[in-house]
Amino acid sequence: MHIVNEKNVELTEVKPLQSDFFPEISAQEIRLVSSEETVAVFCRGLCIFLFEKGDRFSRNYCLVQLHLAGGISLSRLARLFGLSYQHCSRVLSLYKKEGVDGLREDTSKRFGNRRLIDDEIAAFIEGERGKGRTFGEIAEIIRFKFKKRIREKSIRAWMSQREEVSDKIDFQLEMPVVSEEAESQFGVGLEADGWRRNIYAGSMILYGLIEWSGCLKPFARYIVEDEKERESASSVQRVILTLFFLHALRYKNVEQSKYPVGMDFADLVGGDFLRLQPLRYAIDDIVQHPGFDLAIEAYYRNLICMTERGDRIYYTDGHFSTYYGKRKVPKGWDPRRPQPSKGRNTIYLHNSAGLNVYLFESPTNTTLSNDIEKLVTDMASFGMKIKRRTLFFDRGGYSSKCFRYLQTRKMYFGTYLKNRKKERECALSDFKVHKFRAEDGEEFEYQIFEKEKRWTKFGRMRIIVFLSKDGRQIPVITNNPFLRPATVVYLLSRRWREENSFKYMIEHFAIDVLCTYKTEKAPDKIVRRANLERQELSRQIQKKKFEMTKLKEELAEKYLVSRSQTMEEFSESQKQLEFKIKNIQLDIDLLDRKKLGCPTKTEINLSEEHVIIVQKRRLFINAIKAMNYNAEKWFQIMFQEHYPKPDETLCLIASLWKRPGKIKTDGPTVDVVLDPLEMKAMRESLRKVLEKLRENNHLRLPDGRLLRIS
Repeated sequence: MHIVNEKNVELTEVKPLQSDFFPEISAQEIRLVSSEETVAVFCRGLCIFLFEKGDRFSRNYCLVQLHLAGGISLSRLARLFGLSYQHCSRVLSLYKKEGVDGLREDTSKRFGNRRLIDDEIAAFIEGERGKGRTFGEIAEIIRFKFKKRIREKSIRAWMSQREEVSDKIDFQLEMPVVSEEAESQFGVGLEADGWRRNIYAGSMILYGLIEWSGCLKPFARYIVEDEKERESASSVQRVILTLFFLHALRYKNVEQSKYPVGMDFADLVGGDFLRLQPLRYAIDDIVQHPGFDLAIEAYYRNLICMTERGDRIYYTDGHFSTYYGKRKVPKGWDPRRPQPSKGRNTIYLHNSAGLNVYLFESPTNTTLSNDIEKLVTDMASFGMKIKRRTLFFDRGGYSSKCFRYLQTRKMYFGTYLKNRKKERECALSDFKVHKFRAEDGEEFEYQIFEKEKRWTKFGRMRIIVFLSKDGRQIPVITNNPFLRPATVVYLLSRRWREENSFKYMIEHFAIDVLCTYKTEKAPDKIVRRANLERQELSRQIQKKKFEMTKLKEELAEKYLVSRSQTMEEFSESQKQLEFKIKNIQLDIDLLDRKKLGCPTKTEINLSEEHVIIVQKRRLFINAIKAMNYNAEKWFQIMFQEHYPKPDETLCLIASLWKRPGKIKTDGPTVDVVLDPLEMKAMRESLRKVLEKLRENNHLRLPDGRLLRIS
């Protein structure tokens, strides 16, 4: 037995654990056994370290030796000792820099700090967490009830530390069993029935939607990994699940991956997971893998099949994300300002229910009419039948070139008519009432006038004019000959589902956030820009005209003062001022002639002086965010069938993912029991949704284990 304490280490350096004594130690062969006062570290049934619970020095020394001599990774040791990866890394760094002296901690400052969370507040926090309150709500209540300002982050960290101590033994179920004598000696044991608390237990429901959509299968198929990689925290499946559940819990970027409670979040993703910079490196490794392009293509093929509704109706629009950095990024039109701004544009394709079907990056921020051509080409290459499908978009896609392209692909379209003058408005007597019944039974009434069909360069067109609520006449153009006028107006008005999805994804999934600082060379593209030389000449002309105006005003003031002089006398006295005015006029004439010789526009190649944000990483992360949105949308559709208040379902779903509960692993089955919801209607609706998922065999984890949620 190897006993370590600070006093012994000061006198003689204790010989570390030798790898030749325990050759090829694996993390599964190390187990922590603790009593009320003592912690023992066992390896293959032998006790190799023993230290008191409050002895941080001995614990850190043990951790360092297990890593350096035993070859066990810091991530596994952090999980074994219930510490953060950053703390273990700091301890190792101090040991390498200062030796044993670096492991000693200055506890005088730590214990001398003001203690905000006392026993009374601690009991209050535990009680409120049991009721399902969030950390933010608890912090607000403490501020008014106890007159103390405790940050939400501090309460979360305190709760995490409290739960890690109580759940430390539960997380060692993967470790080999030690002898009964050791268990009896140190008092090791789980709860009576083997359950453990988890503050994210509600998120386990999302596995039903992950299994139903099959979104992980394309990446597992084309990004090949060996068995060791598949079980590591940097595996493709584990990284995707980490990003997916981070977004589900409303952590909006990789930087916020330091906030989830490690042990509870590890239950969601199936084991160890990466945070911060290691997670960024793992994402880069995935997008740089040779099979990534095939995987993302197969993912979209699968998504197209999953979102097929049979109504042949699709919507498309672009979402512009502003770039605030200093690098020279191509400009695009920012509709929120509105003005040209540096940024990146992402083109989305939605079905009639508002689900994401496909998305791609527009690196040079081209117009929507040009992006639609690429979109339709990609849809056809993914195997989608585009013939006789109807694509709705806004005025940004209005272009005769785009209309002709869609006509050649035998695809219908619908959009708002552009450049319609006011004198072309129709008489109010021409409008008739048209009714339309939606899928959910809601009836709509429109006042519509359809003009005679006309032949154009891109086929036979219909112009449908309808009256808005404020009395404006809004014309719609389409080449679909089969849809009734009220159906066309209703479908085009539902295009706002795209805007609602953008708003929801900005607020909850932060699709505007910059995914990486890395850039790459912009693709070749000739663009016409304003001639800078001509603009400089215009500025000089304006400056000269301003100077001449000032001199003329000065001359007029002097003339008013000297009325006693004749014109000849006045001109003779102001010769110098008149000479300046004539010189300025001559300069203006010369600048005007130079300006006439300069073209108004110049052509430049974007690749010569611009860069773009790396595309693949942004595409990968946005695809996962689209996966999150679809999963919540699917769950909302299922929930609305049973819940009496459809408008409340999204708010309920977002809170459900953070619903605490209990989890128990029993061989090929994982049992989850959620804390009950507040209202009976919510509980009953959730029960019916879970029954439906269970009947369709969707409650299953990626590794094949069954998931039983109650």
